[in-house]
Amino acid sequence: MNKKLFFCAVILGIKISAQCNSVNLPYTEDFESVTTPALPSCTTIENAGSGTDWYTNQDTFTGITTKALTYKSNENPANTWFFTPGLNLTAGVEYKVTYKYSGTNFIFPENLKVAYGINANSSSMTNLLADHPDIVNNNISSGNVAFTPTATGVYYIGFNCYSNGYTWLLTLDDINVTTSQLSTAEVIRKNDAVTIYPNPFADVINITKAENIRSVSVTDISGKVVRTIHKPSSQVYLKEFIPGLYMLKMEMKDGSQKVIKAIKK
Repeated sequence: MNKKLFFCAVILGIKISAQCNSVNLPYTEDFESVTTPALPSCTTIENAGSGTDWYTNQDTFTGITTKALTYKSNENPANTWFFTPGLNLTAGVEYKVTYKYSGTNFIFPENLKVAYGINANSSSMTNLLADHPDIVNNNISSGNVAFTPTATGVYYIGFNCYSNGYTWLLTLDDINVTTSQLSTAEVIRKNDAVTIYPNPFADVINITKAENIRSVSVTDISGKVVRTIHKPSSQVYLKEFIPGLYMLKMEMKDGSQKVIKAIKK
């Protein structure tokens, strides 16, 4: 790492493990590969207050008993951040962040915020994703938030403990960042599950997996839309249609489309 960059990071209270390249998704961190109390490679922390730092540990005081990111308080209020490595994200694509967290079974609450930004420092964490105040027990809770960046680039997910002094322990585990959108292969598999029968049909068309469909547009041989059915059930009644060839254009709930030819007897 550049010595000047490292020196500036130390002055700002930012702890950097190594010079690292940004990574593609999915990103997963369960902290099991670390040698406690060290952080995973290419992650960073910043102490923006007068409390202690995030570190890794394994204990039985919180609900998470495996290795996990841990905050242990002192007499001062916490304001400490943990940052993922830089993640390569694309504008307009929805991403999902999941994680687990747990406090201790005491009356002193822990507080946890999740945010993202373009740099691994607290001043860049301008996009709040979640806020979990008043974590007062050792039950394992799950976080699940989604966001869509407006510009393509490298982003960091930040986890901020901002508890009061003397609150004891907060643990964080199983961080995952994935795309919310289905892959092409997943879309194909999901669409293939949608079929119609009988075909040719007389009065009624049965649709399998109708719960995956937002709407169905029925088009005649000339290309004219003769009926649109929103939120179709598993049976579509087309008794009044004249015999001939029709196209059923299905708008799926995941944003994809499927077109099926149907023949009216």
